[in-house]
Amino acid sequence: MCSFERCRRVTQLLLAVAAISATAVASAKESPLAGLKDERIAAVVFPQDKTAAAVVRSAQSRLESILIDNGIIVLDRKKAAELKDVMKGLDDPTAFVTAETFMENAEKFKIKALAAIYLKGEIVPGLANYYTATAHADIRVIGDANAKVSALTTLPMGLRGRPPSHGLTRNSAIVNATYRAIDQACEELALDVMDRAEPKAVRLKLVGPVAVPAGAKITRKPANDKTVASIAALEAQRWRVEEATCTARSADGALGIIGGYIRDTDHRRRPPRLYGSRVHLVDIKAKRALDTFECSPVEKKTKAERGTKEVLDCMFVSGWRYAAAVTGNDLLFWDVETGRELSRMALPKSAK
Repeated sequence: MCSFERCRRVTQLLLAVAAISATAVASAKESPLAGLKDERIAAVVFPQDKTAAAVVRSAQSRLESILIDNGIIVLDRKKAAELKDVMKGLDDPTAFVTAETFMENAEKFKIKALAAIYLKGEIVPGLANYYTATAHADIRVIGDANAKVSALTTLPMGLRGRPPSHGLTRNSAIVNATYRAIDQACEELALDVMDRAEPKAVRLKLVGPVAVPAGAKITRKPANDKTVASIAALEAQRWRVEEATCTARSADGALGIIGGYIRDTDHRRRPPRLYGSRVHLVDIKAKRALDTFECSPVEKKTKAERGTKEVLDCMFVSGWRYAAAVTGNDLLFWDVETGRELSRMALPKSAK
């Protein structure tokens, strides 16, 4: 490339970067709380159900802490409670607030804006002796002389990419979920969250197998759905092939798992054939591979392995949140969200 052409391309690149930077700055200025550093605002939390009502203090503290970290002065809680009483209907996220009402109270309480969080929460028992919780926060900001209202919503928890919070107690689970919901709400307001809350997880360990209750009959025929198996990125080389041995769909039909049995052949070594297995996670609707969980490495059979490495069956547990698989040697359990192996239990005798 000639020097002139190179200079022209570099100039174009610099202009593009400058445009992106300008867009980022413009986006930041569009935040409802932009320009309020060192100014006082009222921050209030309105619980929308009984679960959220139990953690409203935790939510309020989290919200205030983030605002203060961003250089915003927060109206003290006593005066904020008075403001709630004066501005009737504010607990309804759809209620109309006139410019006169806001400006009158803004002058009275010496605030530049009002940030309201509308919080919902849910707690349900988990798979064992723990609880799993979700929280959702919608935001409404009222400010400036025209009582301009900005309403923002956050992504719900419980979807892939937004796992619920686990805890050994109801309180620990819902408090963590609440912190995460408030953090995301503040990020929607273009605020910096210094110490972002991460989803809490509980370590699960398989125990058993247990005896089948007297008179009970458990029968399960492993599925092998070719439409699901075709989405997985199975190995297909001349000397190394992977066969789909079983499949399963999540309860909502969005995700699938496929057991893959690998055969690696090389007649120059002893033994000439090695075996291994893994489980593939796929998005059925988008028809794309998401993750791979190892069951058995492709290697010589060890003394601990008395059965086949083949994945004999696989299934989702608790909707799509967990996945389980059984080979001729082990029973395995994974956290689908993180891809982490939670537990591996050697079978007392070969399954096949």
